[in-house]
Amino acid sequence: METVKMEFFLPWLVIYFLVCYSGVEVYGEDYDYSFTSECLADPLNAQYSGGIVVNPNFNEGFNGWRKSGFANMATRMSNNTNNTFIVATNRNGPLHGLTQKYFLKKDTYYVTSAWVQVSHGDGIIDAHVALAFRGPFGIQRTGWAIARSGCWSMLKGGLILTTSAHVDLYLEANNTAIELWADSISVKPFSQEEWKFHQHQSTEKVRKATVKIQAVDSQGQPLPNATVSLAQQRNAFPFGNAISQHILNNKAYQDWFTSRFKYTVFENEMKWYANEKIQGKQDYNMADAMLNFVQKHNIQVRGHNIFWNNPQNMPSWTRSLSPAQLSSAASKRINSVMNQYLGQLIHWDVVNENVHFSFLENILGKNASAIYYKKANEIDSKAIPFLNDFNTIEHEFDGTSNPAKYLEKIRDLRSHGYNGPLGIGVQGHFVKPNLPYIRSSLDMLASAGLPIWITELDVANTTNQEVYLEEIIREVHAHPGVKGIMIWAPWGPKGCYRMCLTDNNFKNLHTGDIVDKIIKEWSHQGFSGTTNENGIFETSLFHGEYQVEINHHEKQTYASMAQKVKCLERPLKPQYNGGIVVNPEFNDGLTGWTLFGDAKIEHNVANDGNKFIVASKRKGPYHGFSQEFQLEKDKFYVISVDGAIHGVYTKSNSEEHVQYDSLSSSSCPSPSYTLSSSSRARVLPLSSFGMGRKTSGKLVGTLGVWGVVLEEARCPLCSFCLGFAAPKKVNSVQHLNLS
Repeated sequence: METVKMEFFLPWLVIYFLVCYSGVEVYGEDYDYSFTSECLADPLNAQYSGGIVVNPNFNEGFNGWRKSGFANMATRMSNNTNNTFIVATNRNGPLHGLTQKYFLKKDTYYVTSAWVQVSHGDGIIDAHVALAFRGPFGIQRTGWAIARSGCWSMLKGGLILTTSAHVDLYLEANNTAIELWADSISVKPFSQEEWKFHQHQSTEKVRKATVKIQAVDSQGQPLPNATVSLAQQRNAFPFGNAISQHILNNKAYQDWFTSRFKYTVFENEMKWYANEKIQGKQDYNMADAMLNFVQKHNIQVRGHNIFWNNPQNMPSWTRSLSPAQLSSAASKRINSVMNQYLGQLIHWDVVNENVHFSFLENILGKNASAIYYKKANEIDSKAIPFLNDFNTIEHEFDGTSNPAKYLEKIRDLRSHGYNGPLGIGVQGHFVKPNLPYIRSSLDMLASAGLPIWITELDVANTTNQEVYLEEIIREVHAHPGVKGIMIWAPWGPKGCYRMCLTDNNFKNLHTGDIVDKIIKEWSHQGFSGTTNENGIFETSLFHGEYQVEINHHEKQTYASMAQKVKCLERPLKPQYNGGIVVNPEFNDGLTGWTLFGDAKIEHNVANDGNKFIVASKRKGPYHGFSQEFQLEKDKFYVISVDGAIHGVYTKSNSEEHVQYDSLSSSSCPSPSYTLSSSSRARVLPLSSFGMGRKTSGKLVGTLGVWGVVLEEARCPLCSFCLGFAAPKKVNSVQHLNLS
């Protein structure tokens, strides 16, 4: 929760943020987003205790299971942990082995998982294994794994049926020579209401923050019935749409697009076949013009793409080149296009669709993709190199690029020497969405710990196109692993690739209405409220930057200037080299700093060599470390600090570990304070989220924490700043940044 307190008619303005976790009532059983991509010595327990599966861990032998087709079945026990599992040998067909029968209900969401291993007398091998159901609809695969010998691999998937049916569960492996081992099998049903609640629950947790704004009068009394208006300046979640070259000369297209999106990708204009139709003759005129246009509107761009591993989408002249000639041409291409747009793009799809296709690898060697990802990162370290492929989350029947194969491609890049930054691009060209498969596939991809973007989202022009579009957007937006969504609806006078959002007069189609509905919802357009009898207005906001205006029919208001919070991997250098602070970066240990109150302070060094101070076992909000200064009257002081908090936080809890670095003077906007006479002030980290207090001529606690995100995994380090100076009367507008 974030709390903003606003005081009126005082010589200073007090504003504070309180971040904590508030419980949300759970509807049914929570969804388990976990997936383990590591190959383990023993399988983990079945998710959801197996769900509707009878004897999921085979602790009761064959109870609930029967043989499928021609195969020998046996249970075995691991030597070290006595774990029991089932083994199918002498299999005569892909589905031969074990099976269990269920009655699956229509319109119910089923999430499946299992742990698999293979064994073969000839040595170590891998095998592609699917969990499948067979019923009146035929065979439907729900999830995939690359099973290995010597360790256990997890499989995860999902399905939904349009009609209720009796079905049989199988494990499918085309290689019948292998022994197929299985354990911890789960089939968990969720109702549609439960599924939507999971979306809501995840959205509230990973996309939003609860904000509490309190207004008090000059006597510190609550100010009820004040009107609080919120205007979002920027949404923190990237949501964009592709554009075509037709936007350059079409004012209606320009107006429609720029009023909605701050992220884009070019349909064709940065592709190799568009930039070098004839070998040696490069043409970036169209892409340059499009980039110039979007930059004027502060729209960020994904680079798509440097290479396309499908030979049909490479320049036609490349297909007749020798290996040496192709290597030379590819080197010129990556250097040319990346330097043309150096520092201007947020991503590059380096080798497009290299999970499906292998044109470069077939000619230049298995390490070709790794070479170009490494080169891309060397040329422009600001643009994240992305993989980008299709049919990974769209449906379950493409075994070439399913999530297990996608993760295998990432491992392949790493094994061939590319260890730099990487992004996961899943295109998202849908017909009818299978939401359980989408979510479970994203679970698998998220296990890589890399940013996931939906890069080319569209839905085939069939019945319920707009319904499916909304379902997909809400599903992927709610997933914790997804960091951005790009719609693939570039307009052209002859139509769009698969999905248009407008007609040729730029009037919304039903799909465009859905996009506008989503944008309006995520931006809180026209949002306002009224403070209660305690002067408090509380709401949940999507992460982003907001302008907050407070009005009262009887009171004149004061407010501070903009205050922003940014999360960083490591602190920046102190502003003004620390100003009057002694040893601001803690490079000299604890020199200049003293223990204050009851706490433990330590000097630590991060893995990257950065030195910082840690205060733990604190018995009060001000307890930790301190430095004393002589401050002069009528001078303006601004303070900044980088800090992180580790541990569970509640308002009354002072047991969290507070980590600081780079204390300094700062030019960031701040609340206004002044000193009536020269006095000594002690700089203290104030992790109780107050802004300070006057006590016996001393200004204590002038370092406060603004909008700190407490989950270390989400925000390892947060920058915040404030200061004190002469009061200044301004409009009743406050800027918030929620992230």
